Amino acid sequence: MRAARERLGPAVGPVLDLALLSLLSLYFEMVVIRWLAADVRVFAYLKNLPLLAAFLGLGLGCVHGGRRLFGLAPALCLVLAGAIAFAGPLGLTHLYFPQHDVWAWNDANFQPHGLPPALLTARFFVVVLALFFLVVGLFAALGARLGVLFDALPPTPAYSINLLASLAGIWLFAAVSWLGWPPAGWFALGLLGLARFVWRRRLALALLVATLLVVTLAPGATRWSPYYRIDLAPLLVQTTAGETVAAGQRLTVNHDYHQQALNLSDSFLGQYPSPGLEHARQAYDLPYQFGPAARVLVVGAGMGNDVAAALRAGAERVDAVEIDPVILDLGRELHPEQPYRSPRVRLLNDDARSVFAHADGPYDLIVFGLLDSHTMLSSLSSLRLDSYVYTEESLRAARALLAPDGRLALSFSATPESGDWLAARLFQLLSRAFGAEPVALRAGYDASTLFVAGAGVHERLAADPALAALALDVAPLRQPLPLATDDWPFLYLRERAVPWLPYGLLLLLLLASGSAGVLLVLGERGVRFDASLFLLGAGFMLIQVKSVSQLSLLFGSTWLVNALIVSAILLLSLAANLWIAWRQSTRVGPAYLLLAAALLLDYALPLGALNGQPMAVKATAGTLLPVLPLLFAGVVFAALFARSSRPAQAMGSNLLGALAGGLLEYAAMGTGFKALGLLALGLYAASWLVLSYQGQRYRERAVGFARRQLGSAMTLYRPLSFRGSRAQPLAPVGPGLRPRQATVLVRAYVLR
Repeated sequence: MRAARERLGPAVGPVLDLALLSLLSLYFEMVVIRWLAADVRVFAYLKNLPLLAAFLGLGLGCVHGGRRLFGLAPALCLVLAGAIAFAGPLGLTHLYFPQHDVWAWNDANFQPHGLPPALLTARFFVVVLALFFLVVGLFAALGARLGVLFDALPPTPAYSINLLASLAGIWLFAAVSWLGWPPAGWFALGLLGLARFVWRRRLALALLVATLLVVTLAPGATRWSPYYRIDLAPLLVQTTAGETVAAGQRLTVNHDYHQQALNLSDSFLGQYPSPGLEHARQAYDLPYQFGPAARVLVVGAGMGNDVAAALRAGAERVDAVEIDPVILDLGRELHPEQPYRSPRVRLLNDDARSVFAHADGPYDLIVFGLLDSHTMLSSLSSLRLDSYVYTEESLRAARALLAPDGRLALSFSATPESGDWLAARLFQLLSRAFGAEPVALRAGYDASTLFVAGAGVHERLAADPALAALALDVAPLRQPLPLATDDWPFLYLRERAVPWLPYGLLLLLLLASGSAGVLLVLGERGVRFDASLFLLGAGFMLIQVKSVSQLSLLFGSTWLVNALIVSAILLLSLAANLWIAWRQSTRVGPAYLLLAAALLLDYALPLGALNGQPMAVKATAGTLLPVLPLLFAGVVFAALFARSSRPAQAMGSNLLGALAGGLLEYAAMGTGFKALGLLALGLYAASWLVLSYQGQRYRERAVGFARRQLGSAMTLYRPLSFRGSRAQPLAPVGPGLRPRQATVLVRAYVLR
């Protein structure tokens, strides 16, 4: 600890600096995760890769320590920010995505200049790994200083400061996201905090200023929402008379086409007839040709096309659900037909599953309005934002909201004619949820297929020749596929397996390179790797991912709910740490037993078992099931961390374990999330076994050491001299332990 204080220098306040650097580490982690997925599109499908890079970097940095490595942070920040900010000009925004069993949107399969797939695949791996290790380098530099600060303070207070500051970092980024700040604003705040540590170094300050300048000069978005980078452009169409007119707005998110706000009113189409607009009007009006609908629920309302169609069809009440508040505001401001200003429309800025749980049906029609995701549910799992919308349980919940003669209409940009297996999965999900096959129609807009399920849809199709002409052959839609469920909500994954390309190969490369980095740092610094804390980190990452997924399903998948969930996890860890500090106990046996019991209970009683229970029971039990394992896991870690004589190395080992847990999280693609609890249980059991083995070895070494000390002390005494019947020991020859003190020493080492 004294050496750490000397490295910090007399002018540094360890407590405040640890708090600030912990905040910045979490804050920059959120910035990198959000920005990479928005501007380098393949990271939207490799969602938690930046998170794993941050864990690896922080872990290596904590173990390595030293100010020299931290000095590289400004330069690495500049290079990484420049690569992301100018991803478009550098050709990094749309990379070829080497996949066969993963559904990727729009330009993810872009092949420039007709280059062969093998070359494009190699380019993909080079770019992804280069950006990954840039992130590792940046966070290793931050972690090096963080490790020095950890060693300068007692473990338990240092960990509490780290948790509180990390919580502040989450909410700082949540605040700037809610305010709609662009990346320049994100970096202005972060670099201001980083300047605290380099304010005496002119070159470092110049690099931070250059970073902010690069981010500011980068091509900007129209707006930033809590979920997306949003760009708007006027939509121009050609009429049958050859005239070009503005027909609405075209909206792209994260550089991919997402939706349009179209003027499909009778008056506009009558004045400016256009084949493209007429096809769009037909697609949006199709659900209402199966019968009247007085009460309509639209999920994925976007800028308002589906809501405008419901109003044109005479709906008396329309509940419009849209998760993105900025897209909702843009629809209110810019949609040509102004559907969101109608008194018949109620806007719900929420997640679809949350609405299904609380909606006051029944509805005559529920419309899934081309609801698809171009972003992730959370930085902690491999799910997308809409993963829980297209599951069997979700569609059953939607069906329960329908009137007896109600219908559900689901549109999706996938067509069976082009061999899209995703269309087959949606067809089979609706068949399972409704107990009968839906009608499949060629919608003719955005390459979409419309599925209509419910009472009388087949009879209506047979009675209307115009509808029958749009019907698709459903034989290809019956191909066997695993169906998405709340436990396996991977709509965009063809099979229950981790795809070899790109995930399997990429994870192997990352595992090999990460292991090499760990061994290199450990060998260079001559430090011990804490296997028990490593396993704790891996196990905690798995139950954290599982808990975030469960709680998002229970309370909704909005950005605010996810921020609250991650904050609750940090607060649970803080509570465990404070409990250990208050009790002044480092016993972990009972906590391990309670953790195992909580994981087994969570496995035996999945959240689906709570369906049909009162809301109070559902909320209480549904929260406790995933929370209890986190609490007991936090107690185990806090107790072991409090024992550590080298907090930085202990924290580094734990962060590297979190990296391993993040890699193991991809196993959910094959097993589902329920099995992650058992995998975590195995990791915690291994941690306990390692700890027991280390404890046995420690006791053996302690007893041997105590015996050697006792032997050394006794050799300092002259032989006993007997006078008569009384033995009288003579005075010791030199300094040493008295026999009673040696006995106490032996007992202390044995009982420790």
